[in-house]
Formats: sequence, C-alpha cells, structure tokens
Amino acid sequence: MDVPIIGNSYDPAFITQAAGESLGKEEFLRLLVTQLRYQDPLSPIDNTEFVAQLAQFSSLEQMQNMNSRFDEQNLLIQSLNNSMAAALVGRGVVIASDTFKVSDGEVPRAGFLLADYAETVTVDILDAGGALVRTLEMQSLEAERHEIGWDGLDSLGRKVPEGNYSFTVTAHDAADGVVSTLTVVVGTVESVVYENGTAFFSVGGRLVPIGALIEVLGVASTWGDSQDGSSGGDDSSAAAGGGHDSSEGQG
Repeated sequence: MDVPIIGNSYDPAFITQAAGESLGKEEFLRLLVTQLRYQDPLSPIDNTEFVAQLAQFSSLEQMQNMNSRFDEQNLLIQSLNNSMAAALVGRGVVIASDTFKVSDGEVPRAGFLLADYAETVTVDILDAGGALVRTLEMQSLEAERHEIGWDGLDSLGRKVPEGNYSFTVTAHDAADGVVSTLTVVVGTVESVVYENGTAFFSVGGRLVPIGALIEVLGVASTWGDSQDGSSGGDDSSAAAGGGHDSSEGQG
C-alpha cells in the first residue's frame, strides 16, 4: 500500500481541513508528528522550517493559556461585582438614567450633571407615550449636579397619574453653545437580580445594570442634601427657587 508523503512545506489549507473548524494545540502537535513520521527521507524537513513550526505550536499554546486565564479573571471580576451588588441592598444610589416611576404620589428624585457652566437649562418631562407633561427652566448653573425639583404636577397644575415618566435636559452656555449633560435618578436598591451571571439592581421597580451605578449614598444623608434636609449646593435649581416653570400661569 502506498503511503502518501506529506510535503515539507507548511500548507494552511491542509491544516484547516484536518483540524476542522478550529485548530487546538493537540491537533497541531498531532499534525506536526505525522509530518515528521511520513516525511520524505530523501528530502527531510529543513531545520529552519521545523523550528518555525515548533514556534507556531508554542505560540498557539501560549495564546490558549492566556485565553483560559482571561476567562478565569472575568469570572473573578463578575463574582466580585455580584458580591458588591448584594451589599448595596437598602442603600441609596445615583444611577445614570432618564426614566423613573411615579407611584403612590411619590416622585423619585431626578437630576443631571453638567459638564460645564450653563447659562440656561431646559428640562422636559414626558409621559410613557412621549407626550410633554411639563417644562422646567433654570438659569446660571455651575458645572456640578443639580436636581430638577419636579413636584409631580403637569403644566396645568394637576397631579400626574401613576406610571413611568422620562425627562430630557438641554443646556446652553452664554454663547448659546450646547453644554454636555448626564441625566441621573436617585433611588434605593430594593433587591439584586442575577441574569446570565450578571447582577442588576432593582431600583424603583425597574432593573438597572450595575454599569449604570454612579454613586452610592451614605446611610445618614442622601444625594445633594445637608443634615437639616435642605438642598445642598443646588440653590440655582427650580426646587430651590433659582429657576422657574415655563408653564406657570397657564390654564
């Protein structure tokens, strides 16, 4: 029986076909040994080519070992994140979000972070269907965090029904340039839900990914509040009287 002679040149097409869809280090080593076993004795593999193939095998093994270590590190990081998330149950948090839920007449605290000084800020509050409920306007705000100070009333002074609401913030500087903003919502972590190994906070009846967490509030105090309950550092917000409701006097 004729035994086929494997050539001395490295053929990637042959390697791919022999190994199937993926080539592991075991398959690579098996092919290398087979190539040595059936090489042409009258024209053996060149030493340089053989060393190159060994180097390829070594690189493949190192890459697979690195991938294995990365997987282990990812599992460790995920485990640490899950443990941290569980420890936050009952704590106040600030999360990056532009939606909140009005329930039992309670309006969650919402606000925004300004990247720079803003001459004017407009906050539009929308219902679940995207209809405009109310517009709040503020002026001369520093580059820090501010609350929108919404009291749960629409533009006609009526109490809004329970449900989900969202808000948008548009800020401009003195030259009418756009100032970057980040909308945030303050709430309490009610529970932690794990989906596919990833932790999600339950805040205000909504699931929030752990990546949306911006700040963990202290037990004794809450975001933006001083010990006496007054607004701390947000004197220019609508809640503190620095801004005004553009819908006042309507209806």
